[in-house]
Amino acid sequence: MKRFAMAAAAILVLAGCSSAAAKNTDADFTRTAVLDGQHVRVDLPPGKAKGLAIWFHGQGGTADTRMNEAWLNVLRVQGWAVASSDFHGNAWGNQAAVTDTTALLDWASQQADNPGKRMFVAGSMGGVNSLAYLTAGNPAPACWYGTMPVVDVATVGNVPDSAPQIKAAYNGTAPTPLNLSKLPGIRYRVIASPDDTWVPKSQNADHLVKALTAAKREVTTRPATGEHGNPSHFSDGDLRDFGASCLK
Repeated sequence: MKRFAMAAAAILVLAGCSSAAAKNTDADFTRTAVLDGQHVRVDLPPGKAKGLAIWFHGQGGTADTRMNEAWLNVLRVQGWAVASSDFHGNAWGNQAAVTDTTALLDWASQQADNPGKRMFVAGSMGGVNSLAYLTAGNPAPACWYGTMPVVDVATVGNVPDSAPQIKAAYNGTAPTPLNLSKLPGIRYRVIASPDDTWVPKSQNADHLVKALTAAKREVTTRPATGEHGNPSHFSDGDLRDFGASCLK
């Protein structure tokens, strides 16, 4: 029982969950639906939406993970509608997550009256989900923000239960590494800690930054500290400032 409790707590950290993640104190601003079997949600801002931000949750997450919490709500204050999906749970960047992204973008855009600007915000496993969508040549947002992002699923062996999840997500075949040279020419922001032993910075965040720099993409970074899920990975001010600049 103790081992199970520790594993469950670890998954919550990776997903970026909290005990209040599903609660919503301003439900009048929230719209929900089910698309292709996946729960989706968009939290609208007060007033007309200026942009649509898609939040890609981490391992163990759902459409409710971190939604309507302070970190993402700094975007809503600026006029962003913030949307998320179950993304087929622990998808680890597979085709189902890519398809879910397209469906979510179409639905959430309609709910928010089709704002012109779009931004992706990704945490942990959500990094590879969002990057898989972008490298597939789909319509790109104006900006991408990734905290402790998974870029190479072959490097996350220390993540609890990741091996069977990745095997199931890819029907027993080895995932094809992302072709980062196909990432679009948008603005990127990458946050990671050198002390992260679950999603090693050198093989994920640094690998991404190196590829973006080689492709002459606009990319900035911010260091975090501590292990995976450390609060330093979730800076309200940093996300707020990036979101504001993306609206310009």
